This record gives sequence, structure tokens and C-alpha cells, in this order.
Amino acid sequence: MCQSQLVEHTTKTVSFTNQIGIHNIVCAGGGCLEYQHQIIKNEPLPFEKVQELLRRADEENIGWLFDVRG
Repeated sequence: MCQSQLVEHTTKTVSFTNQIGIHNIVCAGGGCLEYQHQIIKNEPLPFEKVQELLRRADEENIGWLFDVRG
């Protein structure tokens, strides 16, 4: 994740939690931690592990949704 994507994701996360009235959230598969409207950690998921997880979900006929908008 490049710096501009990190900033955009951080902005989206804080905006979302403000809108729904919560102060803390774990999102992005556990890679992002927001505490008191501050991003504490934001690490992308390992691409290869995500691919394997999606392959296994397909094999087990488990639905999934992937958003690539940014």
C-alpha cells in the first residue's frame, strides 16, 4: 500500500467510525486498528495468503466479496 492509499484508507476508516458513532474498530482483515479515532496500525494483508484464502473459499462454495476501489 503506497502512502496516498494509506492516507485515503485512514480517512475512510475514521470518517466511517464517526458516522456510526463508534470510537474503536479493527478492520481490513485485522490489519487496521483505530483507537479513539486515531489509526494505531494499518498494514495490508499478505497478497499470497489472501489469494489462498479465496481459493479455499471457492473450493468450499463459501461466498466472498472483494472491494478494489481503493
